[in-house]
Amino acid sequence: MAATETQTRLQSKETFHFINDPADAINEAAIGLTEHNTDLSYSPTHKIVYRSDLDTFRKDHVTTIGFAGGGQYVFPASQM
Repeated sequence: MAATETQTRLQSKETFHFINDPADAINEAAIGLTEHNTDLSYSPTHKIVYRSDLDTFRKDHVTTIGFAGGGQYVFPASQM
């Protein structure tokens, strides 16, 4: 009887996911990043995070833009 109780407990174990929905992982990460760092803003249309003060910042600084993703060996978050 003890073995059956142990097996039942193991089968009903809950799982928790760091990513709620792989299709929405980028948006959730960017939203979370900008909620915790008020110096950043997020454009969901273009899926980019940028400085909130970019208009004033670029007057006195050189601005570089970095791109990531889209390569041959890039896997969706659901397959990691």
